[in-house]
Amino acid sequence: MNKKQSIFLKLNNPVYFLVLLMIVITICFVIFAPRVSALLFSPKREMTFNSFLDKTKQEQKINPQEFWKFREFYSPGYFELKDQGLDNSEIKSATQEIGLSPNDVIFTSLFRSKHSISLDGLTENETLGEVVDLNSIQNVTFQNENSAIFTNNSGETIMIFLLPISEMKKANGFFEYDGKDKELLENKYWFSITKIER
Repeated sequence: MNKKQSIFLKLNNPVYFLVLLMIVITICFVIFAPRVSALLFSPKREMTFNSFLDKTKQEQKINPQEFWKFREFYSPGYFELKDQGLDNSEIKSATQEIGLSPNDVIFTSLFRSKHSISLDGLTENETLGEVVDLNSIQNVTFQNENSAIFTNNSGETIMIFLLPISEMKKANGFFEYDGKDKELLENKYWFSITKIER
């Protein structure tokens, strides 16, 4: 009996077949599941970042749905949500970690993962320059009137944007836009700041 026949005989055995099937399924899951592959393979994270950056440059804006998807798939993590605002200690810790302190923002969510940290909040300010000092930004990769992607001195990528609530509705399902949160969101803008370790 040659090796080929021996392999086929083993595959006819249900135990060997199930073991082989489980191995194939596991390999496919690790390779093709976006969240899992991003956790395990840094090149996959880099591809995710480059794809997001290319789309942003092509559209000349940060698309809120693409941003939400990018943040989740680049480095899966968890959200902490408080629609009336995060605790000051949480905000201070996160803004120190990010390295940028926004003005007049009520932060309502904090996203943390192994390779990123992100704060989302509400502000009455209508321009990005009112929320952050745009003169302190260097090494800009992308910038328009309401968003910027740049690299800080540590080589980490920082993304900031200020968008109307109508844009936030497209990506963020944490609020009841026509229900109990309508008054909270009235005359506000969505501000987001994200630090990514690459």
